[in-house]
Amino acid sequence: MYNILMGDMFNLLDKLPYGYYDALITDPPYSSQIGTAKGLKKYSSSANVQTVRMANDDMDQRSWINWTAEWLIKASRILKMGSPFVIFTDWRQLPALSDAIKYAGLQQRGLIPWDKRNSRPFEGGFRNQCEYCVWGSLGQLKGNKNLYLPGFYSINIVPPPKRIHAMEKPLALMRELVKITRTGGRVLDPFCGSGTTVAAALLEGYDAVGIEIDEDMAAKAKDRIELILSSHAEAV
Repeated sequence: MYNILMGDMFNLLDKLPYGYYDALITDPPYSSQIGTAKGLKKYSSSANVQTVRMANDDMDQRSWINWTAEWLIKASRILKMGSPFVIFTDWRQLPALSDAIKYAGLQQRGLIPWDKRNSRPFEGGFRNQCEYCVWGSLGQLKGNKNLYLPGFYSINIVPPPKRIHAMEKPLALMRELVKITRTGGRVLDPFCGSGTTVAAALLEGYDAVGIEIDEDMAAKAKDRIELILSSHAEAV
């Protein structure tokens, strides 16, 4: 039903079968510099932040666009035509992500704001209360008939003490987003972190593969996914 592949995403994407996956749903680094002194200060309230390896998270914007376009080109090779993608970003990298999507030959179809509800205050200004999901498809979208998903989600962030990964997304949010995948399809997440997307896909009836560069985090993701599936089975 699922697998977590540990290693460099660029190498592993080349080894996956052509035209095999039905959706790309992922939360890549935003180049927020979490591995630097500046980033550690910003995310100091997050659990285990100093143990998280955030590769490719300290680029300038031009480098980030090129890097993103490169992995998107590799990922699109293993998607089926018509498959959707959903990619997280923040307000700073939103224009850059749109450029990278165009460079990769994918079609952007919309923007899904995620209201995090509880976010850091900004003295004298507005909270950065939303992150964004850019969504689209490889060619003409081939979606499920009679499926109408909302264009906005308001779901609490994961409280820092409960996070395994500093940038962990809520399971409830990911369970909603994976529904864009065709019925019975396969979800790919090249930046799987603590495994939330993979767990969400499994709970919604999909197969899933995640890729994680950090060996310790990949092991934690597997344990967490098994725990989530076990808890769900017991609840049912």
